Amino acid sequence: MDEALAAALVAVLLGLSLPALTARGDTVRLLGAARYLAGEVARARALAVRRGAAVGLRFLPEEGGFRVQVYADGNGNGVRQTDIRRGIDEPVGAEFRPRDLFPGVRIARDPAVPRIGSDAAGAAGPVRFGSGATLTLTPLGTATSGTVYLRSRGGHHAAVRVLGATGRVRVLTFEAGAGEWLSR
Repeated sequence: MDEALAAALVAVLLGLSLPALTARGDTVRLLGAARYLAGEVARARALAVRRGAAVGLRFLPEEGGFRVQVYADGNGNGVRQTDIRRGIDEPVGAEFRPRDLFPGVRIARDPAVPRIGSDAAGAAGPVRFGSGATLTLTPLGTATSGTVYLRSRGGHHAAVRVLGATGRVRVLTFEAGAGEWLSR
């Protein structure tokens, strides 16, 4: 009888703790994805400085999310859509999908979650750099200002924010209880 009672108690405790563990894993994956993306931006910035030419991270929408590809400026006029189509600005390395690297996390934003700063008046999409979806980093260390929003399966949000004049990258999380974005 004692063994049955102990087993029942363990089952109840596991049942109570499982949602908390799942939510914690959700948050860990979300922060991991945001930090990974911030690292890719830093890597692209270093590549631009090393090459002495602009480098761009292009966010391409597709079914269920976005894929990201890095391109290098091939003719000195910046990373441009037309130059990518013509093969002048060539891809650097393999493209990646955040949702493949961090299951349950995708580039997305719930419309109920406020946008950050100057993005507030922008388009509703989860990727916003200038007027498009390409983040350009220059050999001078500057960048296109903007934000990429990430959402976990559990509805938590993070953002990778790039400040143009300095190329500085920040990771923020949305704290629903406080209703604000906090730097991580």
